[in-house]
Amino acid sequence: DEDDLSAEVIDLGARMRRDEQRLSATEPFDASAAIDPELQGLIQDSMRIALDWVDAATNALADLWTDEPGEESAVYGLSWGKLRASLERLIGIRNAPTDKVEKPYAAVQAMLVDPKMADVPLVKLSRALGLDDLAFRFILIVLAPELDIRFQRLFNALQDDVGRRHASTALASAIIAIATEEGTPRRIRMGLSILPVVGQFRLIEGSGESPFAADEPLKLSASLLDWLITGDPARLIAGLE
Repeated sequence: DEDDLSAEVIDLGARMRRDEQRLSATEPFDASAAIDPELQGLIQDSMRIALDWVDAATNALADLWTDEPGEESAVYGLSWGKLRASLERLIGIRNAPTDKVEKPYAAVQAMLVDPKMADVPLVKLSRALGLDDLAFRFILIVLAPELDIRFQRLFNALQDDVGRRHASTALASAIIAIATEEGTPRRIRMGLSILPVVGQFRLIEGSGESPFAADEPLKLSASLLDWLITGDPARLIAGLE
């Protein structure tokens, strides 16, 4: 329910503001003292689990696009014939096996319901998104190149543009599709276009009421990224003000 989701996000922001007020009312803010070392360890674990899924799904797409098995093969064919063949393989994405991505995403799902991970920012974000699977996968793909340069290289190769280091909506849709049973990029793209929460709460830079263009590079808002990495609510509060 959209109203419930809005209430949860507003409640999350309110709790963070109260935490900040309590800190400022007692003594000068000391970030090193405020962030629990145990929470930092759990945040690192959550990032590893999330990236394992993005890695598996992205490589599954690269395997589908690749001309021939082997180290020397290119993601994109250099001839019209090879390009057409790669596009025909993309049509078959709906029937692509999902076994290589099922286990990594099962680990993500287990993380989301693990009581000890309840205070981890990624888990809180999932709840704020109403546990919407599509929205959460989308956010994980957008997050990946901010954490690991490998994804910058993978994304620029898959988009045939060495200067493009962040996934576009079209690429994110294809990555999610290959990790979804009977998923297609078109169906995923249509699902993303009607997700109000991604634009409504400005989780992505430049987001608004209208859907993102298919080739627009996607980056998380700076305040959200800071919070996801550090666990410091003051970073997110600063972006909400």
